Amino acid sequence: MPSRSGLVVRPVASLLSGIRSLYQRPPNTIAGIDPQNWGSPFQPVAPFGPPKAEPRAFQTWEGQNLIFTPRSDSDYTAADLKALATYPLARICLENVKDTVSRAPWEIQMRPRPGETRNSVQSRARDHKDDLILLNRFFEYPDRQHNWQEWLRPLLDDMLVIDAGSVLLRTTTRGDIAELTVVDGSQITRYVDELGYTPLPPSPAYAQLFWGSPWCNLTTDELVYKPRNIARRNTLSSCLYGFGPTEQLAPEIQIGMKRLEFVLSYYREGSVPGVIQVAPRGTSPDRIVEAMEWMNSQLAGNLAARNQWRVIQGFNEPGKPEQIEFTKEPLLAGLYDEKHIREIAFGYGTSPQRLMKMIRTEGKGASDAAEVEGTLPWVLWVKGVVDFIIQRKMGMVDYELSINPYAEPDPLKNAAALTMLVSKAILTPNEARKRVGEELRPEPEADRLGVIGGQGFVPIGIPSVQAGVFTDEQGNVKPHPVSPTSGIGLPKDHNAGRNGTPASQEAGGGRSTGRNVGIENGRESLDGKKNFTNGSTRRLTQIY
Repeated sequence: MPSRSGLVVRPVASLLSGIRSLYQRPPNTIAGIDPQNWGSPFQPVAPFGPPKAEPRAFQTWEGQNLIFTPRSDSDYTAADLKALATYPLARICLENVKDTVSRAPWEIQMRPRPGETRNSVQSRARDHKDDLILLNRFFEYPDRQHNWQEWLRPLLDDMLVIDAGSVLLRTTTRGDIAELTVVDGSQITRYVDELGYTPLPPSPAYAQLFWGSPWCNLTTDELVYKPRNIARRNTLSSCLYGFGPTEQLAPEIQIGMKRLEFVLSYYREGSVPGVIQVAPRGTSPDRIVEAMEWMNSQLAGNLAARNQWRVIQGFNEPGKPEQIEFTKEPLLAGLYDEKHIREIAFGYGTSPQRLMKMIRTEGKGASDAAEVEGTLPWVLWVKGVVDFIIQRKMGMVDYELSINPYAEPDPLKNAAALTMLVSKAILTPNEARKRVGEELRPEPEADRLGVIGGQGFVPIGIPSVQAGVFTDEQGNVKPHPVSPTSGIGLPKDHNAGRNGTPASQEAGGGRSTGRNVGIENGRESLDGKKNFTNGSTRRLTQIY
């Protein structure tokens, strides 16, 4: 990206270079403890570390950086996890997650400051329109070859399979970021400093392997390595490398692969034939072989002939039943298969509804909502990676990525949702038109919040005397006590009923059943008398 004048980003490493240590060692004794007292807890054992010892991130091995094989003591290597991800059910869920996240609408927008209003954010966005256009154009093709969806899919795949999403920052000679390239996370080895933390620049923090050997070193300014889930599990690899959903589901996936192998063998090989006929005693072997060869030659490999009616020669005497056994079970699926599908789908955050035997129409809405909620952690991870690059690596701290995973792909459902939001005074008509990509309307009413009732669209806070209704601040449409024939201003008769007649005549019998309300310079009087102090009246906005 082009360099921005006036912007200076100082790495954290340069700030820490002048500080000897961020850790202040406390004394080795606890104040107030006397070992001579009865029941004394005694003083703790003095630490055996060197005088300059500081807290460590985790227990590292001596010569840790000499071990350049990733996941050296893990149960599953990166190659093992990629092999497990080829299991058809796991791959279906993986691709569904990638489809859901990559198709979600996204946009680089201004980052709200604490306590900042939406109008203020939009005002700042107008002032920085050029930077917003520059960032959005850049992330449309982050590596200058693939668009956003194509660039995001391999990054998501590495996160879901090995939890090692890696982005290489390729810069110009001036240090400006030119492109973001997704690299294979299985080839990245992590280094640690003396305390077990990731080394800061200019020290190398990572090494890229080439056929298992270190090829080149990389700093944190050159590579963004973002495991999503570091879950320490009594292994050194679990302290450095991520624990993705594929590794979490590894035992279940292995069972599924064995079961799939069993089903495949059921149809391809085995010693149990489909039909066994028990010939009676005394039948000659030549006659049995002749019958078998004739039947197999007629039906082997011919699916159409197998389903046709056929008469064969029997071996029993007339009037006696033949002994024929059909050995193949009618079904190979059981209750475990449904449980297996649910566990795999839940582990990857997708809905198993479309994979189940029965699809209930009434549960489709709940299924879609569950799928969005399941993939929401992956959306937040993508947002965190991109925000880290924009704010920390590009130095543009006032910008962020906005992704909407709740966008409805169905146009009919989307139209119904927007209609509801407009009718409930949540969105203005122009805001709804902007979401569907239509041109904004120039009428002032298009930028006002309002509700849609039986009388049509009624803006909030503006009385509609002609329509006979008005809208309060909560967006509720209520009957207007002013007659439609009386005009927009105050009626001539303040005691007029809803039909334009005095309230005393509306109920009949010459008695008034309604409450007489008068408006006095910011006050209401129940007797209806005109007692104005200066002849002016308050603007009529709400009358109950």
